[in-house]
Amino acid sequence: MTHDSTAGERWRIRLGQLLLVLFPLLAAAMVRVHYGWWWALAELIACAAWAWPLPILALVARVTGWRARMSRPPVSARPPVFTHPRWMFAIFAWVLASAFFSIIALLAGAFLPPVAAAAIAVAAGLLVMAAVWPAQRRYTAMMLGRPPGDGPA
Repeated sequence: MTHDSTAGERWRIRLGQLLLVLFPLLAAAMVRVHYGWWWALAELIACAAWAWPLPILALVARVTGWRARMSRPPVSARPPVFTHPRWMFAIFAWVLASAFFSIIALLAGAFLPPVAAAAIAVAAGLLVMAAVWPAQRRYTAMMLGRPPGDGPA
């Protein structure tokens, strides 16, 4: 958030952070309806692993004034796991699958076993990620300042 942000932009940022914090709880509640507490706990952990670190870092930065250290490191200093396309594809597919599992559990949990719902969620996450992967590669290349076909993006 920059110094010239409007009140509406700040409100949308806060709402987005709130939704990132609440989404794993909502997803776990949707899974718990049909599959019980253990599956709900697994869904909570799977969603919280990708949803909670960003709002927590933003809160720590705001409270401690740590914002200057949170600036993005240069490309050469970043670990390769975040920049290699195979890992990016797997991470994004996992995020989508963990979000899809709660929806499938809520809508079809009455007649689908949890393992089948998880398999459907993983397949859906992979299919959606495969559909948007070319656009994601172009976006990542643009953000890293590379041409789209220039090595791992």
